[in-house]
Amino acid sequence: MSTNIRAALITGTAALLASGAHGAVVTNWNFNTAATSADLGHGEANAIETSVRTVSLSKKKPRKGSTQVTNRALEVLNFDADASRSGYDGISFATDTNDFQDLSVSFLQLNGARSSAWAQFQYSIDGGVTFITTGLDDDGKYRVAASKNFTLVSFDLSGITEASNNADFQFRVMAIHAPDMDKFLATSGKRYAATGNTATWKFDEVTVNGSTLAPANVVPAPGAFALLMAAGTIVTGARRRKS
Repeated sequence: MSTNIRAALITGTAALLASGAHGAVVTNWNFNTAATSADLGHGEANAIETSVRTVSLSKKKPRKGSTQVTNRALEVLNFDADASRSGYDGISFATDTNDFQDLSVSFLQLNGARSSAWAQFQYSIDGGVTFITTGLDDDGKYRVAASKNFTLVSFDLSGITEASNNADFQFRVMAIHAPDMDKFLATSGKRYAATGNTATWKFDEVTVNGSTLAPANVVPAPGAFALLMAAGTIVTGARRRKS
């Protein structure tokens, strides 16, 4: 019985000691302030060979004097009319992952009917000098289906240690040709268009998540010390009774 109590106490101690490293939002963009800078953390969104603007997702305008926050998204438009240029147009996000590890990136995406259905997620560990897809599922390529609702897209970067604790971390989403094709495929399946009201991408709730790095020299909390001492006392008492 004492062995079970000891195991329980050690488990509790481990939980306390691990409490310094926990999941957290590193950076978040919700675009509700009509800005391209991050709403939480440090970061900036930038157009790549495209144009960007914030657009309201609310069907009704808020009443005058209302304190209600307008729900907005970032819209990417004016893609390159040269349909042979796969992977040249999109949107990038720069952030600072110092003191964070085990990263993941997620966002909501809504495509216009004539926009490219296929995109590629790429990341940079050198401040945007080079973008790569090493370690990503399907080489970072994904397709957004036609829908009236946003699609959740996410990428696990926990295995990419170079992205952790990096002040120069960036990622981007680029319009690409459909796999095994030399042309863009429209989200609706109809004719692709580079410009126009239906040739757009919308992004919302762009979020970088991670776990905080534990300090190099962690001093256990008083509660952890108490658990350790209690565990030792129980084991010692058990041994004395056996003798």
